[in-house]
Amino acid sequence: MVDRYRQNLKIAVGWNGLPLYGAKLIAAARENVGYNFNVIGTRPKVPISGMDELLSTNLYWLNAGGDYSWKELGLEVPDVFFHTGWRYRHFISLADEVRASGGQVVGMFDNNWKGGIRQTLGGLYFRFFMRKKYAAVFVPGFEGKKLALFLGFKKENIFSGLYGSSGKIFSNQIKCSQRPKCFLFVGQFIHRKGVLELVNAYKKFHCQYPEWTLRLIGQGGLADQLKGYPGVMVEPFKQPNEIAEVMSQARVLILPSREEHWGLVVHEAALSGCGLLLTSQVGSAVDLSTENNAIVIEKLSVDLLVSAMSRFANMSDEQLDLMQNDSLNRSIEFGPEPWAEAFLTILKKLSPDSFKSSDNEKN
Repeated sequence: MVDRYRQNLKIAVGWNGLPLYGAKLIAAARENVGYNFNVIGTRPKVPISGMDELLSTNLYWLNAGGDYSWKELGLEVPDVFFHTGWRYRHFISLADEVRASGGQVVGMFDNNWKGGIRQTLGGLYFRFFMRKKYAAVFVPGFEGKKLALFLGFKKENIFSGLYGSSGKIFSNQIKCSQRPKCFLFVGQFIHRKGVLELVNAYKKFHCQYPEWTLRLIGQGGLADQLKGYPGVMVEPFKQPNEIAEVMSQARVLILPSREEHWGLVVHEAALSGCGLLLTSQVGSAVDLSTENNAIVIEKLSVDLLVSAMSRFANMSDEQLDLMQNDSLNRSIEFGPEPWAEAFLTILKKLSPDSFKSSDNEKN
């Protein structure tokens, strides 16, 4: 009887480039809500296996940039529609239909606060022309909350925990002090990620600490420029379970991005018990770093990277294990369970009558 009341609330989630971790988050929310609500997505850019099996029912794929209606999809207009972004054409018409029918739309926005002129102007446009279209907003963490406030959302309508990986995939297996002396980068080999500066910094660092290696996993146009240096291993894109195995063997994740909305890989590393070397431009730095587990440099700089890498190399076993514990403790604030809880909290706030009877029956 509990689920009957919840199923009266029609829910849909739209996710552009739906990733595997997103599917896992949604699967946890489905379990928490009590039924397999509809999921509408576009395919991710990188090949990921297991997506259709994980969300085996009520999963609909769209072509990016197309115009769609709920009728065309063979679906009823939902009461609550969550969707990523606010400029994706394939979600705009669907969201408009929801509003026109009296439903509510929740934005899933991953941008973090940067405060530049471009973001300020775009934020003002959103505040005056788009804000009223969204009943609430779901953001990754602290920096996303700051931006949401600037966009005009009230505190009570801002919810965090949008991103997170699964502890069933990424897990802590070995004490950090007993792991190989390895720095790890996982991501795109592109200018924004700062990979060339990272390799140049490592070349300087390696002269003094030749026992440390740098492992780079990913794909992108700069791949060939990263190869051929002592101690540097460049490897192609891997599936999440393969990345998890690598992370469980690494001491420190480095993400030297010039810009990074959140950085899911940082949460994966924290779940794996790794230390973190990040730029302050990485959105998740505030959420996942402490004075013990992370070094956050103010800007991308070869010299700052070398200095930070040297500090990690000189940590005692006790410091490394404390670093590991802090990463693990911070990691539990994000992932499928926190996402599902936040998702249900949003639904209860927007449609409290849909949950009153079910809550009473539980009691």
